[in-house]
Amino acid sequence: MATCSPTEDEYGYDDRRFQKDIDENFHCSICYNVLKEPRMCSNNEHIFCLACITRNLNENFETCPECNEDLSVDTLRKAPRLVNNYLFGLKIKCDFASRGCPEFIRLEALESHVLNCGFSPVLCSNEECGLEINKQDRVHHETEVCEYRRVKCHDCGQILKLVGVLMKINTTTNEKVEVLKKDVKDNLSKVDKNMAELKVTMTQILQKLSNLEMMGNSPFPVKPKEGAKLPDAYGTVSLPPPVSQNIKYTANQPRQVRLKPPPRTSPVGISMPGQDLLIPSVLAQASPPDQKRMLGERLFPLIVQTHPDLAGKITGLLLEIDNAQILHMLEFREALAAKVEEAVSVLQATPIEATLNYPRL
Repeated sequence: MATCSPTEDEYGYDDRRFQKDIDENFHCSICYNVLKEPRMCSNNEHIFCLACITRNLNENFETCPECNEDLSVDTLRKAPRLVNNYLFGLKIKCDFASRGCPEFIRLEALESHVLNCGFSPVLCSNEECGLEINKQDRVHHETEVCEYRRVKCHDCGQILKLVGVLMKINTTTNEKVEVLKKDVKDNLSKVDKNMAELKVTMTQILQKLSNLEMMGNSPFPVKPKEGAKLPDAYGTVSLPPPVSQNIKYTANQPRQVRLKPPPRTSPVGISMPGQDLLIPSVLAQASPPDQKRMLGERLFPLIVQTHPDLAGKITGLLLEIDNAQILHMLEFREALAAKVEEAVSVLQATPIEATLNYPRL
């Protein structure tokens, strides 16, 4: 069956425009829209829009698209009055519903309504405007709204005087605005400068605090001057008391002295922040590689505080020492500091390639 591309200027009416659903018997079998100017074939009364069937017969063989019997424009018959009466009584939206017209009109009166509808498009007649507006808004637009409208001057002199005053006020206002802009720009520049200075000051303060913190956490205390007190890893201590407090005179030998033997102590564990306590018994239970790894994990954080660039190499050299000596150095930081300095001397005196073999200390 032949079909066409429906447009309402020529073909049937779109179903969506009607107030209620339309029976399918009143639809064109070519464009499938509601019938417009219905016509029938002469033999079997198949019904079509006038424009649809005319175009179909002119472009194709002169046969009915439904029954294929001979048919021409001249032999088309008008639809019965009953069909026309039904169609004319349907309520349909105005052609300008998309422009705002809310009316549903009887199909019979649609053409008359469209010619007089206030929502039909017209162009503004003012020179240089040409804006498309609704017909009902034309007078208001052309006389009240349009920027190209002609205005009748009742007192031109007074208007010109008022315009001059307004222009002067506008000029003064613009000058004040420019001054304010300059002041704001200057103030922003000062703020930026102050912020930069503040950042520098804060950086210096943070650097000083960082240096103080590193000095407080250093595992190798600086050698104190005579009579001074310095903090170490075990708290604030004084210089050792005179040796005479540890001397005991024997009978009949006033010129001979005997030192008190040091007190026996139980094994001391080595504790580092964020790590488990390391004691000799725990270390002995580990395999030799694990023992070196455990000792290295405690040596490296201490060495990196004073020799960050050589910490890895120094740690490797110290791990060549006997485990008991390493535990002793971890417990007594002065011994560790001395050994570290010895390792630094070795590294500085040894070519870079040779340090890869870690010479024994």
